[in-house]
Parts: sequence; structure tokens; C-alpha cells
Amino acid sequence: MHIAILAKMSDDPILKALETLLGGQTQLHAEMAQVQAGLTQVQAGLTQVQVGLTQVQAEQTKMRTELTHVQAEQTRLRVDVLDRFDRMETKLTAIREDITVNMGRADTAHRAVDNTRDDLRALSELVYAMERRQRSMGERLERLEK
Repeated sequence: MHIAILAKMSDDPILKALETLLGGQTQLHAEMAQVQAGLTQVQAGLTQVQVGLTQVQAEQTKMRTELTHVQAEQTRLRVDVLDRFDRMETKLTAIREDITVNMGRADTAHRAVDNTRDDLRALSELVYAMERRQRSMGERLERLEK
């Protein structure tokens, strides 16, 4: 400030240069204050970004944990489904075996019916032959008795 008073008193170029330099320094101080204020805002914004990044990292960790849980559940489900498939395959195999056994029994019963039918036919023929023979013998006996 004293330099400004001296500069007014004199037209000395050195004093004018000092006054200009003083004005430049004052302006520089003002600009530095603005830069510092801007830097403070940038730091505040960076802090918010860091807080947001921390939240994102926490969410990512949570999602990884949940994904691990889902993968474990998926594996468990796969094992359960495969076990159920095995049980169903075992039951299906048992049903097929039962069908095979029953078809064998049906075939055996069918053959027995066919054999019985053949035996009955043969027996009928034998009975018929015996009846003819009996009639024939009866007729001969009647002729002999007369």
C-alpha cells in the first residue's frame, strides 16, 4: 500500500513497475485462491467418487457371495435331479422286467391253454372212438345173445 502512495506521488517508472507487479501479485493471489477453491471442490468430488467406488465394491462382493450361493444351489439341484433320474430309471427298469416276466407268464399260460385244447381234442377223439367201439361191441353182444 505504501508503494501505491509513493507511485501517485511520483511518476517514477520503477515505482510504476512495482505497482504493476503488486497488482499482478494481488491478481495472482486471487487466482490462486480460486484454484485452491476449485481444488477443494475436486477433492470433495473425488471423496464422493471414492465413497461411491467403495459402495460399488461392497455390492460387487455381495453379488459374488450371492453368485457363489446360487452356484452351490445349482450344483445341489443338479445332484438332486440326477438322483431322481436314477430312481426313475430304476423304477422304469423294474417295470420293464415285470412286463417281461408277465409276458413270459402269459406265453406260458397261452401254451398251456393250447396244450390243454390239444389234449382235450385228443381225448374227445379217444372218447368218440371208444363210444363207437362200445356201440360196435354192444351190437355184437346183441347179435350173440339172439
